[in-house]
Amino acid sequence: MSDKYYVWSGSITNAHDVYVLAIGNPLAATLDAASLEYAMGSRIIIHDLRIINTAVGAVTGVAVEYVILKTTGAITGTELTPVPADSGAPALLHALVTCDHTATVTAASTLLSVYTNNEEAAATAGAMEASLLAGRNLLPTPIVCRNGHGLAVKLETNTTVGTSAVLAIIEYIMEGGKHGS
Repeated sequence: MSDKYYVWSGSITNAHDVYVLAIGNPLAATLDAASLEYAMGSRIIIHDLRIINTAVGAVTGVAVEYVILKTTGAITGTELTPVPADSGAPALLHALVTCDHTATVTAASTLLSVYTNNEEAAATAGAMEASLLAGRNLLPTPIVCRNGHGLAVKLETNTTVGTSAVLAIIEYIMEGGKHGS
């Protein structure tokens, strides 16, 4: 059984080393018995990842770097609720898929970096750069996260100017468990 979900980080104030979005497939050892029955053999596939400049006013900004990282271990932060793409899909429990912003993660490896700037760019109809980046899926191929692994988007640049958000489309695949049954 699999279902797709939208995960929206919400608008986050830019800050050095802030994790704008972190998505994880928890370790089996961290789950209670009821959740474990659902989670064993599960996979999260991250199909789409978009960084969006959410500043509502033009700012004198800087070049910014976002780093897309594979993670291991637990993710803790401000909990986000994935929204099902199919209105008939079940709610996705935070115990089964961790989706947080301003999170603490254990980074395993860097997949890629994305460079942009927020110089006089605002989330308005006339702001071409913000629109172009928002319209681009940053993942050349879907990322599969098995138990104990995940993906995070970190703002690497030391800046406090502007705000940004991340939109992800994820698929939760349950093999042999009860999710969706």
